[in-house]
Amino acid sequence: MTSRLQRTLAAAIAGLGLGCSLTFPCETDAQCTRNSTPGVCQASGYCSFPDQQCESDQRYGELAPRGLAGTCVPVAGTESGSGSGTTGSGTTAAPMSSGGTTVTPPSTGSPGTTVTLDGTSTASDGSTTQGEGSSSTGRPPVCCHGDCPDACAGACNPVQFAGPAMDSEAVDVVVVDQWVVWSTGIGSTLRITSIEPGLDGLLAAVPDNVFVSQLAADDTHVYFVDFMGPTVRRASVPDGTVELVTQVTEGQANFGDLVVDQTHVYFAMLGSGGVWRAAKDLSDVDAAEPFADDLLPFDIALDATHAYWIDLDTDQIHRLALARAGNNGAIESILDSFVLRALVVDQTHVFVGNGSDIVRLDKDGTNPLTLANGAGLVWDMAFDEIHVYWTTDGGNTVERVRKDGTGTSEVLAVSSSPQGLSLDCATLYWTEAGTATVQAMDK
Repeated sequence: MTSRLQRTLAAAIAGLGLGCSLTFPCETDAQCTRNSTPGVCQASGYCSFPDQQCESDQRYGELAPRGLAGTCVPVAGTESGSGSGTTGSGTTAAPMSSGGTTVTPPSTGSPGTTVTLDGTSTASDGSTTQGEGSSSTGRPPVCCHGDCPDACAGACNPVQFAGPAMDSEAVDVVVVDQWVVWSTGIGSTLRITSIEPGLDGLLAAVPDNVFVSQLAADDTHVYFVDFMGPTVRRASVPDGTVELVTQVTEGQANFGDLVVDQTHVYFAMLGSGGVWRAAKDLSDVDAAEPFADDLLPFDIALDATHAYWIDLDTDQIHRLALARAGNNGAIESILDSFVLRALVVDQTHVFVGNGSDIVRLDKDGTNPLTLANGAGLVWDMAFDEIHVYWTTDGGNTVERVRKDGTGTSEVLAVSSSPQGLSLDCATLYWTEAGTATVQAMDK
């Protein structure tokens, strides 16, 4: 079982009212309005708004795809920047700056053009061109499924995003700003890859950990437990400085999960028992604070007021108010079932992988609703505003279903033993145990 980016940040998102913005395609100018300011539906199919700092007096809005969002609309018939990567209007998008490196957005094609995952464009006359912004491993095109009909000129397939991890594994994955970080299990390392083509390499080696598996993240660090030991450590992103966060005497996490909010890291010691927490300011470096005394705590999630976790000893989902840490008498059981595998929590509901089913509950455990039955046992879960996503053990699939209970589940990808799953506003990332790589595809 693996940790989740979305539930890692759930408390902060709930408290600040934040969330991922979806891409918004347009067909007419009338669809483009921002704070009562009228915009223009560009030939690329996305909205722009007035900006006198741009030569064209127009800048793409924040709901345009990555690579266009926030960039100036090129003047018709001209090229900007390095002259690579055509937009839907046949002009060229400006390069972006990422971590001090200028990155040219990959080609998204012009009308009558099919763009493949390696950046190669096939025009209606059969000719092909190679987009200068593509990487050696490729990057997925924008918006391929469900909510963006006809955005892809064919099936949208995953691409190898990072790896393989030689002589080790690919276990869990998180997104931190412009970086994707993943754990290598027996390799005892964290690896890092930039979202735009560029850096791909070692973030940190952790020889004190026998096995680096479960990950959680905030906006500056990746946190991880010691599979065979008592510690929680973190690595800063992207420089890789490793610090001890806390420890539990004679503790052993095994595949116990961890999650962070704005002030604390919460973690489950599956091997030795108990849910624990420690302050992120490193004031608990000598000893963690007991949070709940369950025997076999496993997967864990947070909202603004409670921690939720799977207890494998009782086959139940438990929750405890954050303000009542250490008060075992206040633990509530909100679901009693079998084969509980993973859970995530948004502002209104708990979503749980129960065997191969995805079940939605109210936060007090009432009104259970089965949203989907997957191809195999649920392994990891993540969510955005519209969908719940999951990987399957045995089914070898990455799937999703709408959170509101409408529609049917979709198989987004067939993968070789997919495990850890994470996402940003545009892209899904998952570790593929069968190839020791990180795979990616657009949402």
